[in-house]
Amino acid sequence: MSLAHGLADNWQVKIAGTFARFDTFDLGSGQSIGYGGSAGDLLWKYRSPGTIDFAIEAGLGYSNTPAQEQKVETLASLSASYSVASGLQVYVNPKLVTLIDNPLFAVAIGANVDVAPGISLFGDWTPYVSGDNSLSTADGSRVKQQLYAFGVRFSKLAGGLAVDVAYTNIIGQTAGFSLTPSLGNTGGLYVGLAYGF
Repeated sequence: MSLAHGLADNWQVKIAGTFARFDTFDLGSGQSIGYGGSAGDLLWKYRSPGTIDFAIEAGLGYSNTPAQEQKVETLASLSASYSVASGLQVYVNPKLVTLIDNPLFAVAIGANVDVAPGISLFGDWTPYVSGDNSLSTADGSRVKQQLYAFGVRFSKLAGGLAVDVAYTNIIGQTAGFSLTPSLGNTGGLYVGLAYGF
């Protein structure tokens, strides 16, 4: 869940939360992996529109997960998008989360193409530069997993409602969870609702 509010021209504040129950995954060795938990973000964003739409976002996050129990981290990201042609945009989005002993840094790249009025297709791929963002379900060791999402966006529904229907291995909206794949790196259906007013 997230809520964003414009403060002034090109400035925005955003709060976000990802919530899940704690659970464990049993390994064949008799050990187990803890997963789930919750996280929250408080972010400030500055956007500079132009030929290249550029934005910077920074703030603080709070995590309460098996890997990061009641920890505060700093968050930062940049994003830039460019209209290659009518109805086709490409973007790049470096992201940083300063987790203790394991800072995460990854760069998302993607594209969005309009296929009909109010309907677009999108794809997003996030390779990792630094940090281990998951645990192996074979032996529990830290591993680095790439992230992906692709789907369709309906942006002209009733009022300011928009809906995304996608397939992804990403497990949440907050900064730490948005850089974390599902345990075992399995993909799943994602439905997102957004309303602007």
